[in-house]
Amino acid sequence: MRTSDFDYQLPPELIARHPLSERTASRMMVIHRADGDIEHLQFTDLARFVRAEDLFVFNDTRVVPARFFSNDHRIELLRVESADPLHWRCLVRPGKRMKIGRTVEVGESTGTVTEIDDLGYRLLEWDQPVDEATHGQLALPPYMEREQEEADEERYQTVYAREEGAVAGPANRRLRRKRRDAACNAATVRRRGGSRTSCVDGSCRLCCNHLQIDVSS
Repeated sequence: MRTSDFDYQLPPELIARHPLSERTASRMMVIHRADGDIEHLQFTDLARFVRAEDLFVFNDTRVVPARFFSNDHRIELLRVESADPLHWRCLVRPGKRMKIGRTVEVGESTGTVTEIDDLGYRLLEWDQPVDEATHGQLALPPYMEREQEEADEERYQTVYAREEGAVAGPANRRLRRKRRDAACNAATVRRRGGSRTSCVDGSCRLCCNHLQIDVSS
């Protein structure tokens, strides 16, 4: 299965390049299973549809700055896993510049490609830890067609993130309270690493993410 199987035309004016100022203003599409009718509401209306037997799944992953560029800006790295600060598993672009033995400089650190796995991921070994605070960026979706902005560091997160510093917004509190009142279950999903797609030499394939799921009542 390839990502090209899902290609479709999306008018540029319909692409949300920036989040709404108020999270609670987000739109929500409801598909009624009984008759197939489609209803357009707002996220704040979600509590109307909560039933005791429902299961809410919350993504509590906090997005980290995992996108890096070489000092000459010719190589882009997307770190998907790191065994330790010196060993990364990355997607790279362009791949032809990052063959085994090739090096890349990010700040004061130099990384060497030690292996290329079956999916095209590069295993990099650094001579010293990369200064992530200085050189790391959020991996914004390409369709946004813009660079990272200061506000993205907080708004490009779910309100369910458990990491220190995450803030739960009003919509989150109302939803959790409604869930408790209805005595329905909840589960949290946490991505341990990986990316949605793997791109090698311009050919993209769908890949699986590794998820950790905890269920509570």
